[in-house]
Formats: sequence, structure tokens, C-alpha cells
Amino acid sequence: MAGCFNEPWRKDILAKIQTRNAHESGPFADLIAVQNRLIEQTAHLQLENKQLVFQHREGMVRGGGEGGGGGGMPSHDVQELKRKLYTLQEELTELHRRKGENAQMVIDMSTQVKAKDLALSEKTAQLLQCEEQLQSLRRQVDQMSANMAELEETNQLLKDEYQALQLALTTAERKLVQVQKENDAMVAQVIDLKEKDVARMNMENDLFQERQREIVREELAEAARENRIQPVVDMEEKGQMIGTETLDSLVCHMARIPTRAYLNWNAHESGINVVKWSPHGSVLVTGGEDRKIKIWDVSKGNYENRGILTGSSGAIMSVDFDAAATLLLAGSFDNTCRVWCMENMRLRHTLTGHNGKVYAAKFMGDNAKVCSGSHDRTIRVWDLRSRACTKTLICGSLVNDLACQDQVIISGHFDKSIRFYDCRMDSSLTNSIALNDRVTSVDLSKSGQYLLASTRDDVLSVIDLRAMDMPVTTFQADDFRVGCDFTRAVFSPDSQYVTVGSNDGSVFIWNINNATKVVKRLVEH
Repeated sequence: MAGCFNEPWRKDILAKIQTRNAHESGPFADLIAVQNRLIEQTAHLQLENKQLVFQHREGMVRGGGEGGGGGGMPSHDVQELKRKLYTLQEELTELHRRKGENAQMVIDMSTQVKAKDLALSEKTAQLLQCEEQLQSLRRQVDQMSANMAELEETNQLLKDEYQALQLALTTAERKLVQVQKENDAMVAQVIDLKEKDVARMNMENDLFQERQREIVREELAEAARENRIQPVVDMEEKGQMIGTETLDSLVCHMARIPTRAYLNWNAHESGINVVKWSPHGSVLVTGGEDRKIKIWDVSKGNYENRGILTGSSGAIMSVDFDAAATLLLAGSFDNTCRVWCMENMRLRHTLTGHNGKVYAAKFMGDNAKVCSGSHDRTIRVWDLRSRACTKTLICGSLVNDLACQDQVIISGHFDKSIRFYDCRMDSSLTNSIALNDRVTSVDLSKSGQYLLASTRDDVLSVIDLRAMDMPVTTFQADDFRVGCDFTRAVFSPDSQYVTVGSNDGSVFIWNINNATKVVKRLVEH
């Protein structure tokens, strides 16, 4: 315990307590001195009182023994003693009164001292608590100092890493510049190789055309020697002869329902995805999974291959002629569109930019603009004069087919909707129509007032574009099934019939004015 007071703060507290005790006991010093003197006087008077009592008792004894002799203490001495005794008794009473007062004062002071001691104890407890808090705060300060030192080390480490990353970034930027230069050189090489490839394909097409012309010349010479006549076609329906016609005369202004297959031949090495007549009806174009486009002349009563257009690295999914039938546009699974010249069968344009398979490609009004729809959920508008994409329409759904009417693009989508885009407006999307299943094809009537849509729920729908409402007519049949997501349904040239292929290889034909009855089902496939 004694060792505890060796600590500086305890010595300081003890010195402060002693100073406070001396300061607070100073006003009572006189009272304490008087009390001490009164105690001494009381003790002295008590002693004298005892002596006087003893002398009085001794005198009484003597007086009784010598009463007959007339001796004893004189009366005035007795009176004097009585007076002193009375005075002493009064003083003793006064001393007792003062002693009581002093005792009361001592009790009050003791109470005050106890209160002070209690307050001192509380202050001491508070002091100990403050000391504990101080120790805790010091520990926190030490911990924070340690954390600060650690953070400073971490900050320095981060600064070093930042400098290292900055250096790496500078190095990477230099490498990027170098790679960009190399990329530019490689792009130039690729462009040069593509140009050489186009020239090679054009040369192959020229050679093929020359061979075809040679074959034609030989056939014409042989036909002249044999005096061969032009083939004719017997048109018979329900047992009655209609007459004889060449295929040139079959290009008519009104559609007639076919009854049988006129020509049948193997056009491609694998499946055929698209068939397209030229605007004049004398040339048939087919595109297949063998990545080739073949041009067939059927105007002489038989089929004759006029050319093979190569260059695509994916299956051909769409072909389209311009209004004058001088250009041929094709979209393929290699994410590109290509344009060939029909006169010399040379590849004129390769349009790249899609990130998905191109399912539809159409001319827009003239031969200067085309549009393409892809499974990358975009429609792109291309300017053939600049060979650049002038507009990209974000559709949000896979594009299965397109139809064009001047500057308006109509698209059929995987999300069961048909969308209308006006390329002349900033906000291109002008309208949309929701159908019951995903749309596989769209086709415009000759007048441009009606739209034919094919959907995967085995339904053909005719929509009046003037009302922009739900279909006005739907076509269905018990055995008709839409076989895939790119099944194409089209109007006849006079827009009086609609036709579509089924998954069993048959072709269904309906009259536009009678949706309940199938006019003809061709089952030659």
C-alpha cells in the first residue's frame, strides 16, 4: 500500500488533501484552543474539588472529635469555602455547557468532515474513472497511431503501385499505337486481298460466261443444222386444251393458278433457301446452302444456267432485284450483303458491319440504297454510292424478314411483332403490330395497301396498312405447317392470291377473297 503513494499523482492528491485540511481547519483553531483550555481547566477544577471535598470531610471528622473543646474551623472560612465551591460549581456548569456546545460543534464538524470525505471519495472515484478513461484514450491513441502508420505504409504502397501502373499504361499506350499501326497495315493488306479476290472472282465469272456463250453458240449451231423448232408448252386444265404457248408468253398481267410442275431440275448441291423471279419474269435466281447464287433462264421452255455468283462464305438467305433488274442484292450467313451487276455478273459491293447472320436484304425504291436485317437485332441502311452504312436501327429482336415501301421499312421479328420504320424521321420507329407468334416473313401487295405476314403458329395474316390494326384476313389449313423461322409467304403478281410453302414440301395457294378454302395445293416436291 505504501508503494502506491510513490506514484506522482498519488503524492499530488495527498498534498492537496493536506492543504485543504489545513485550509478548512484554520477558522476553527481558536475554538479548538479554547476547548483544550476548558478541558484543562475542568480537569484542574475537578482536582481542586476533590481536594476540597477531602479537606471538608477531614474537617468534619475533626470537628466531631473536638466539639466539646470549643475548637474547629472558623465560620468565615467555611463560608469562604462554600463560596468557592459554589463558584467552582458554576464554572463547572459553564464548562459543561461549553463542553456540550463544543461537542455539538464537534459533531457538526464531524458530519461536515464525513460529507467532505464522501465527496472526496466520489471525487477520487471520478478521478480513478477519469484515469481509466485516460488510459483507454491513450491506448486508442496508440492504436490510431499504429493504424495511421499502417495506412501511411499502405498509401505509400498504393503510390508505388500507381506509379508502376502509370508506367505500364504508358508502355501499353505505346504498344497500342504500334498495334494500331500494324492493324492499319493489315487492314490495308486485307482490302488489297479482297480487291484481288473480287478481281479473281470476276475473272472466273468472265471465264464461266465465255464457256456458257461457247456452249450456246455450239447449241445454236447444232440447232441450226438440225432445224430444231422452239419448244412449246401444252396447257391443259380439266381435260380441255387451252392452247400452246412459249414461256415468253406466260409472263402475263394476271395470275393463273398452276396445275403441275413445268420444269424440275437439281439447281444446287444442297438445300435451296431462296427463289426470286426477275421483275420481267424471264430470269429465275436461286440461293442455296452451298453459298452460291445461280441465275437460270427459263424463257425458252427449258432451264439454262446463265451464271454462278460466288464470293459468299455462308449460306444465301435472301436475294432481291432492283427495279430495272440490273443489280442483284444478296444477304448471307457470313454477316454480309453483296451486290452483283447482272450485265457482266461482277461483284460490285460487299457491305460489312452486321454482327449476326443476315436473313433479309432489300432494295429501297431505287438502286442507290439497300437495307438489311440481321439476327444481331439491327436493321442497317446502306448507300451504294458511298458503300457506307448511313443508318442503323436498333430493333431489340431478331430480324427475320423485311419489306420496303419508298423510305419506310417494314420488319418481321422473332418477338412476334411487325415494326414500321420511316428513315426520313429522327425517331425512325413509327408503329408496331403484335401478332400471336414469331414472324417468319412479310410481303407487300402490288398496291402497297396490304401486308402479308407469316407466323410460326401456321397462320398467314393480311393487314390493312391504312388502318394499322389487327389482321383483316387470316389463312389456315389443316395440313399446312410453317416449317422454319424463314418460311416465306408472298402475294401473287396481281395480289389476288397468297402462296406459301409447307413443311411437308407442298405449296398452298389461297384466293385473297376467300380465306376458308385452299384454291390449290401443289405437291410435286
